[in-house]
Amino acid sequence: MYHFIVNLKASSGKGREIWTIIEQELEKRHVEHVVYITKHRGHARQLTTMLTSGLSASNQEITIVAIGGDGTINEVVNGMVDFTHTTVGYIPAGSGNDLARGLKMFTDPILALDAILLKRQVLPMDIGVLRRAGKETRFAVSAGVGFDAAVCHQVAVSRLKKILNMIYL
Repeated sequence: MYHFIVNLKASSGKGREIWTIIEQELEKRHVEHVVYITKHRGHARQLTTMLTSGLSASNQEITIVAIGGDGTINEVVNGMVDFTHTTVGYIPAGSGNDLARGLKMFTDPILALDAILLKRQVLPMDIGVLRRAGKETRFAVSAGVGFDAAVCHQVAVSRLKKILNMIYL
């Protein structure tokens, strides 16, 4: 069973376009799946926690497929409770897609879906962990502090991001 966590708002709506393509392909191929549409920031994390809790006890294996940008995949990684029984797939739909570029993943949605369904490119991956003030945050893409982190934050919350995404894409 495939569990798709989809951020329709990724890259100013590119997530919706890619999900439409993927959903049609899943139906055409008769792939058993469940879809979860994120409603707000942090929702992908909550959904992943719900899906991965209790896997060890049941000895069940699941595949979670994230469709969104680097932020979506970051939320999925932070929501994982059980890494042993979970495989994560990723279909990039963000504006930067740093993780996909860094791992040389397919950016074409159909090719990315094929890689997931046919279990091509299954790679173990190290996840970074930052612990501070009793809290733990994981990262799969990158981590920055100081000026780097401030610039990334300002870009993420800028009202201009939607406009710039439209120009860039």
